[in-house]
Amino acid sequence: MRTAAPFGVLVTAAGLPKAFHHFIAIERLVAAELLVVTGWAALAGYAVVYCLPCLLLAAGALWGDRVRPRLQLLFDRFGRARDMPPGIPALLGLALLGIGVAGAAVTA
Repeated sequence: MRTAAPFGVLVTAAGLPKAFHHFIAIERLVAAELLVVTGWAALAGYAVVYCLPCLLLAAGALWGDRVRPRLQLLFDRFGRARDMPPGIPALLGLALLGIGVAGAAVTA
């Protein structure tokens, strides 16, 4: 008998690192000693912002023609491929900056 359980366990384990930001957010809310209602509201807002791309896809699937023009405007603004200049100079500059900061931290 075949089962998808091992695959499910693997996918769940692979998804755990994506939950760390929620753990950190909850820790910060607990440390701030907020009211429980305020904490729940903050987590709900955080989840909505985090899930916004999925919510936009769901809106497009559910309401199709009514939201398609607005989604098309978002795609036209942010989704089009653009010619990018080579990032090698920026990469080298950031690498040197990182080495300099690490060197300063070690010698301090």
